[in-house]
Amino acid sequence: MFVFGTDKFITDIAKAKESPFPLSPVEPSEGDSRWFADSVILNRRKAVVLIHEESLLTLVMWPLKKQELSQVENIIQYAKQNYYNYLGLNWMKQMEIEKKVEEREVHLKRAVGSSPVEELIDDTISYLKWRVRGYDEEDIVQLKVMEKVNNRLIHYSDGSKQTPLTKWEDYLNEKGLGKNLIFTPPVAELKVTLNLDLENDVSRTIQVPLTYTFNQLHDILQRAFMWDNYHLHQFTFEKSKGMTVRLVDDEESLFYKEANEIIKFDREVQLIEYLNQGDTFTYEYDFGDDWTHTIEVTNILENSMLRSAKLMNMTGDPVPEDVGGPNGFAEFKNVMNDPSHENYEHFASWSEKYRYRLKHYTKDWINQRLDDL
Repeated sequence: MFVFGTDKFITDIAKAKESPFPLSPVEPSEGDSRWFADSVILNRRKAVVLIHEESLLTLVMWPLKKQELSQVENIIQYAKQNYYNYLGLNWMKQMEIEKKVEEREVHLKRAVGSSPVEELIDDTISYLKWRVRGYDEEDIVQLKVMEKVNNRLIHYSDGSKQTPLTKWEDYLNEKGLGKNLIFTPPVAELKVTLNLDLENDVSRTIQVPLTYTFNQLHDILQRAFMWDNYHLHQFTFEKSKGMTVRLVDDEESLFYKEANEIIKFDREVQLIEYLNQGDTFTYEYDFGDDWTHTIEVTNILENSMLRSAKLMNMTGDPVPEDVGGPNGFAEFKNVMNDPSHENYEHFASWSEKYRYRLKHYTKDWINQRLDDL
């Protein structure tokens, strides 16, 4: 694997190693895979970004300390293998890539001259600077960030418009590794209905890869229904023989476990472990207001190319946070439909932020927010 670093990358690695940068004496042959490396600051923390020269596939390692920078060759290999695993490439395919495209050993070189990657590096870094915000800092391999940066559309110099991931697949196919290498997980189509006992439903139809966790599904539902994630939540499955499974997000819930219950943390359970076509379960949010959502698994799509959640359909306006549950919302609607009501001014002032957000609450707006997950 040939990695060509910028002057800044080479300087930063040399400082971390406390010795001159160990440039590899091995020279690439024609057709060898080449990566462009740069060290940058993302959200006030050091990062190393690798971009494949032909496909623009991007690897992101962040945040990095001096010790990790001093072992950058191992870090690069670690990041690449984790990303391959994330994409669903089994070890046989990974070995085949190493045999036909790029060997496992990292050969660090100094970048000389210009390349198509250098012309796009600034755009990629700008994209990463705001994408990296809010991501988990416990693992330096930022898989979610890579998912976003490698699935954005790019205009390539050959005139094509596609994502780095699909361009990389084409590149591997040209090297004789076959088509459709990337594993695409099955997708659940869910109809989620907020139980309000009103004539008009408030429901959302979403598609979610089954590799997502239930905690990620919680984040999706918060955006889809315009909740603000101020309160606790749980998912509940009614099983046979009176058994119940609750997926929770807080340790305190473990103390309220009953004899016929199984309780797990929702961040540790993937959708694929529980969801089958035709299943119904509930999502509860805010145990004070008691917002209960009924979720129907209307379809399992085996051949979908979807790799992130998407809102497909929506009916009904969302409900204000902390309005007092279904009864409080019914009262809120009655008052707001009658400007002469004695509580109208109070409710109007209280709901000003909600009503402002409601004007911008569209399907496209929600999908943009889902894309940030």
